[in-house]
Parts: sequence; structure tokens; C-alpha cells
Amino acid sequence: MKIDWAAYHANARPDSLATVDLSTGRRANFRQFSANIDGYCQLLADRGVKAGDRVGILIMNSSEYLAIVLACWRSNCVALTLNFRLSQNELSYIVGDADPKLLFVDSELIELWDAIGQSLDSDLQILVLDVASAQFSPPSSDKSFVVEDDYSPDRLAMLMYSSGTTGRPKGVRLTHGNIFAGMQNLLITYGMPRHVVSYAIMPLFHIGSMLGFSLPALFIGGTAVVDRSFDPGRTLATIHDPDLAVTHFLGLPAIYNALGAHPDVDRTDFSRIQVALASAEPIPEAMLIRWKERGLLVHEAYGLTETTGIVCAMASEDVKRTVGYAGRESMFCTVRIMADAGREADPGEAGEIWAKGRNVMPGYWNSPENDADAFVDGWFRTGDIGYKTPEGYIKIEGRLKDMYISGGENVYPAEVERVLYMMPEIAEVAVVGVPSERWGESGCAVIVAAPGTQVTIEAVRSHCAAYLAKFKHPQELVMAQALPRNATGKILKFKVREMLQLR
Repeated sequence: MKIDWAAYHANARPDSLATVDLSTGRRANFRQFSANIDGYCQLLADRGVKAGDRVGILIMNSSEYLAIVLACWRSNCVALTLNFRLSQNELSYIVGDADPKLLFVDSELIELWDAIGQSLDSDLQILVLDVASAQFSPPSSDKSFVVEDDYSPDRLAMLMYSSGTTGRPKGVRLTHGNIFAGMQNLLITYGMPRHVVSYAIMPLFHIGSMLGFSLPALFIGGTAVVDRSFDPGRTLATIHDPDLAVTHFLGLPAIYNALGAHPDVDRTDFSRIQVALASAEPIPEAMLIRWKERGLLVHEAYGLTETTGIVCAMASEDVKRTVGYAGRESMFCTVRIMADAGREADPGEAGEIWAKGRNVMPGYWNSPENDADAFVDGWFRTGDIGYKTPEGYIKIEGRLKDMYISGGENVYPAEVERVLYMMPEIAEVAVVGVPSERWGESGCAVIVAAPGTQVTIEAVRSHCAAYLAKFKHPQELVMAQALPRNATGKILKFKVREMLQLR
């Protein structure tokens, strides 16, 4: 399996635009981009990095990030993407666990690294890059490092650590075969053309941003636009720019909410967008409808780091008529909904989502105990709850650990949250189960109100009466200034529960 896409396009279309770095204005065609990759390969070779070694990347979003990842693959080593938003303790654990040979550090993150490095006892080499500077020049080399031989699809390509919403981060091993299948799932689902212009507004340490759609764009010879960080006004301006002509991007619900609340949203031309993808957590249907009314069809998708991106996604031909579903299973991924460990759920019956396919990781890094928990006869247990319609559309109901039982009935918070998001007074909401003397557990809605509005428990129950069975109605209401989120923007339900315990 040949994986050196940059080298291929450097020969086939050398003058085509490969990358755009919005923070610095740097642009590179495929000839320049492939030469940049060779420069990073030279740095790795000069510092004794060998095949199979891990190379850490602690860098904010930059086109250099993509060049370093592809340089790792061109050098037969493993890209270790590091979440710079994690705590020092979490990063120290990850670096110690992955044991990289070399680490690229963003100059703006050097203080964070200095604090982490003091706790590590290793010979780790550090390379500081000032990638945010307009004067930054990528390294160069007179030598070509292009790999002529085919790669085994089982060779480890990337090590990404899970977000750690339920415990210590786990190292997700992604092979070249996983990466290839993950990209093909996207390319086939969305029929992505060669002239695609992807736009990364989420951090590239996240599988969603990497696969949606930066790597697929480079794979087919399109353009990958990278923004250093998310800013609603700048994002809208970039989408509006006819010279860039962005066609594909991914955002979390919180990102779409921020874009929709910005005063420039109604002056933004979304007509060039072919796929606006939303993922990482269940998407409120009310949000999808609001964007549809603005002329932007937001495609819902579902996937995990462990599945190298999407498990299922709403295809463009379906999103116009089907709202609230995460789509059908992808070409290289088979999905089962399991009512329990020994029985597959009937259509419409909720159960745990299991996945199997070429995009599913072979296992966790140095963690056989986690592998034993995660896999059953080759099927990966996602820990998420959903159901499948007779037509094969999959609905995501939330995390298995977030489900609570009220009066003997299962309640899935995501279903309740979708209904509550229909209320214009609610900007954000998280529903969790709390102890109840009468019902065992009942729902508590933690709500961030929209500016200038008020929300009462009576209004919440009245609204829910038209959409939900009574046992699903929240029995408590807590107002908050903000909801706790992790580094990739997911709401941390365990933090919400901790917040309620401190009341």
C-alpha cells in the first residue's frame, strides 16, 4: 500500500495548492509541501530517529503540523499527537507512556513543556518550532526521503490518546490501514472531488480534525486550510472568502452555536460549502434545523478515535430529508446494536453500538486489560448507546455510562437534551441522573440560559410534555454560567455530576 500522497501529487500536479496557513499567510503547492516534508525527515534522521520510533507533536494548529505527520510516515516512524489543552499531569503521563524519541514543541507552548519535562526521566530530544511567526521557514534538505516500497497496512502510523472523559487517557494505536480506511469512508460517503478545500478549525491533535477533512484533502490532491485556533468571526470570514472557496469543514455543536450567535452569520455566503460536518457528541435536532433554515445542510456523523473517524455518517443525498440521525454505517465499518452481550437489538431497540472493520484500531498501547474490556470476538464496544431503523439509519442516544434508570425505565440523556434544545431560552444543556427517593434516579437539567432569558422547571416540564414520556422529564433544574468541557469541546458529564454534588 503506497501512502506517500504528497510525493505522488508533487509529480502529478506540482503547482496545485496543497496547504494554506491562515495565521501566517504561508501557502505551499505540492512541490513545496513535499520538499517541506523532506526537510522534517532530515531533522528526524539527523537526530537518530529510527523506524517504529514515536515522534511527539505538541504544536498548535499549523500547516507544519500536517507536514510533520507525513514526515513521520515518510520516515517509517509513528506520529504521536499531543493535546496541548490537557493538564501537566495528563501530558506527563502520556509522554511517559508513549516514550517518544523526539518531540516537536510550539514556541508558544514551551512553558507548558518546561513544566512537564521536569517530571520526566528520559533522554527525549526537543525541537522548538516558532510556527506562528510569519518569518518561520520550514527545514530543508538536499536529499529525497520518499519511500518507494509499499507499506504494510498493519504498520503503526499514529498514536492518539483518548480524551480521558472517564479515566486516564488510553493510547489508541492507528495503523496505515486504519488511516486509509478512515479516509475512504469519508471520500466514499461524501463523494469528495479533487478540488476540495478543507478547513481545520478544530485542533489537529483530534482525529476529527485530522480526518475531517485535512488528510483526505491532501490524499486526493486538494487543499488543506488550517486555522491556528477557532474564532467565530474569523471562521465566518474564511468561509465567505471566494478566493479560498472552502468546501468542507467539521465542527462541534458548540462551534456551530458560536457561529450562529455571531452578528456576521447572516452576511456569510455558505453556498460553496459542500459538506459541513458535525460530530463528537449527539447533535441537537433544533440546531440542525436552524442551520438548514440558513441554507446550510449540516451533516451529522458518529465516530471515535478508536475507529479512525466515522463509523456512520449522513450522506449528502440523505441529509436533505432525514434530520437527527447519524446516517448509515460506512463502507469499511459494520455496526451492530447489542441489547446485551449475547443478543443483537431489534430495529428501533436501543443498545450498545459495536463496530468492526478496517477502520477499527487493533488495540490500545501497552494496555491488554483495556483491550480485553473493549473487544468481544473482534467487535469493538464503543460504550455508546443507539438504535438502528429498519432502513439502516443509526440514532445516537449517548454514552452507556450516562444512562440512568428512573422508576425502572431507562432514560438516555441525549434524547432529553435534544428536546430541551428546542427551547429558544436554552443555549446549552446537560442532563444527568441524580438520586431520587421516589424513583431511584431522576433527571437533573443543568442549563446555560440564552442571553436575556430565564428558564424555569415548570417551563421545562411543560415543553417536554409534548415530546417525551413523563418519566423522562427532568425533575430538577440547575442554572450554570457554562458547562464543563474537555479539550476537544465535549461536555464532561462526570464533571457535571461532580458540580451537582458540591451544591
